Amino acid sequence: MQAADTIVLLDLPRWVCLFQVLKRIAQYRNERRSDMAIGCNERLDLSFLKFVWEFPAKQRPTIKEKLSKLPADKKIIVLRSRKEAEAFLEGIHIASQRILAKISWLTPETGGKKKLPRDSYSTAAFFECSPSNEGWSLVLKPVSWIDDHTSICEFSFLFPVQAPRSLVYIGNKFVLYESSVVAYGEIIEIQCL
Repeated sequence: MQAADTIVLLDLPRWVCLFQVLKRIAQYRNERRSDMAIGCNERLDLSFLKFVWEFPAKQRPTIKEKLSKLPADKKIIVLRSRKEAEAFLEGIHIASQRILAKISWLTPETGGKKKLPRDSYSTAAFFECSPSNEGWSLVLKPVSWIDDHTSICEFSFLFPVQAPRSLVYIGNKFVLYESSVVAYGEIIEIQCL
């Protein structure tokens, strides 16, 4: 853990872990899973089932103690459900992309900002295709200016772990909002890093 900058602890409830072990045993009984060494077939192992059941009481406290002693610059992420784990992995996927958006800023006369951002800028955004119409915090970094009120910006979510991948596609439109609409945006390019 000393060499890592981020530690992810998958801390699922014991009944979920036990269910997954039993499901795997039933699915691969007397067969070798692709992630197991040759000659190691799946089988019912009572000592392993006991380890899984006792993990929260016997192992978790030791792990949490070790985590608490790490330097403050270490990022510790605890995921307590499959839903949290899936959202985390989706966020990693989004964070590994360079997303460019074309931003058309409203003029001050039409309710836009008096001074347009020339550096990183964070604000709320509402996406056209979002089924729940919820807002997301975005960070925009201007890359170039087409004219006085149109910029190309690198686009990222302030909290990528929570951001839905379904919003990130070329052509998706959104509005930037600061108590009122200040700009209209559209994703124009996605590059994998």
